[in-house]
Amino acid sequence: YGEQGPWRDKPAFDLVEQAVSGHMSITGEPNRPPARNGSPTADISTALYTAIACMAGLLARVGDRLIDGSARTKLRNLRKSLAEAAY
Repeated sequence: YGEQGPWRDKPAFDLVEQAVSGHMSITGEPNRPPARNGSPTADISTALYTAIACMAGLLARVGDRLIDGSARTKLRNLRKSLAEAAY
């Protein structure tokens, strides 16, 4: 919920985030209460964005120097996975 504001000290985990974000309101069946998603989408997306931020930081740190081939491959694979998940 951020470092400031009224919810900053509240606990957050996947089910709470699905509810607060409104994601649960678009899942489930008509005329039934909201339902949680079958997979932990908030936890997974948080992990993915964290990994992307770490990779971006590492790439910025490397600057103009040559990036090791394995790092390029991992970044390419990550980008491909995200693109496939989006479509």
